[in-house]
Amino acid sequence: MAEKALAVARLASALDEGGVLFGSTILGKHARRNAFARILLRVYNRKGIFSNLEDSEEGLRGALEKSFTDVRTERVGTVALFEARGPRRGAKNLPLPKDTNIHGNVIDATRM
Repeated sequence: MAEKALAVARLASALDEGGVLFGSTILGKHARRNAFARILLRVYNRKGIFSNLEDSEEGLRGALEKSFTDVRTERVGTVALFEARGPRRGAKNLPLPKDTNIHGNVIDATRM
């Protein structure tokens, strides 16, 4: 989750004070799934489509709390949904990847 924590910090530095970061991840750790889902998860991670074998709800929450003052997570099955508000300003001006699209307070980070 260290790379994702850095991405979250970069996103937080790009958000306005009233901005919201939200999204989801399929949990790789501590999630029960059937055999087909386990195989599919491994294949997608091997091909680089996903990068979530080490994702946990606790790790996600910790990464978000380092960069935001108000964090909410909710687990639905094997998916963690998240919403983060109040970007902390200690990590200002971290560079964002070139293909990141920013539209006001909405950041398209689908390629991160």
